[in-house]
Amino acid sequence: MPDGGPANAIARITTEVFAPAYLAVLLVAAISWHSAATWVSALLWAFHAVFFGAVIPLGFIYYGIRQGWWGDRHVRERALRRWPLLVGLVSVAAGTATGLAYGGPRDLAILGAVMGASLGVMLVVTDRLEVKASMHTFVAVITAAIATLYYGAIGAGIAWPLAAMVAWSRIRLDHHTPAQVVVGALVGVAATSVFVWSR
Repeated sequence: MPDGGPANAIARITTEVFAPAYLAVLLVAAISWHSAATWVSALLWAFHAVFFGAVIPLGFIYYGIRQGWWGDRHVRERALRRWPLLVGLVSVAAGTATGLAYGGPRDLAILGAVMGASLGVMLVVTDRLEVKASMHTFVAVITAAIATLYYGAIGAGIAWPLAAMVAWSRIRLDHHTPAQVVVGALVGVAATSVFVWSR
């Protein structure tokens, strides 16, 4: 796609503002708020989840940029996504394990387990099946589904159009094909289904 034009500008803003790490922060904050006994507990567990679910994985990605391993934080080259996905998987697993060990909110622990398993699926799809599934769409679909679960029609009315915009932005910017976006969305739907079933 050409670099200019309002559609491309909107797509770039969307893909940056609703990057997986940022959506993960919103996701764990919402779950912590609904699951913890007090607001202090919610804040502490949200920080815990954000550290393992976003800070460590994103920190590794930025370290990789400085080392010249990949070009940007979206790691556009499919073949280079193995290590970011693996580090994310291990970090989420560690966060889930410590959360369980110290009595964290049940929904947060379930989300951690589901996200860890889903990252494993994404790793296999990306590394072994050689499909660059969209992480943006994967996380956007999970976020929209959980917003619907917790906030009903209001959450759905806000989150699902945003998830659709995220999917559109990845295609518009030529970062993913429609099929890759669909694969990411399907893994997100599967992950959310397991989350709801396990609660």
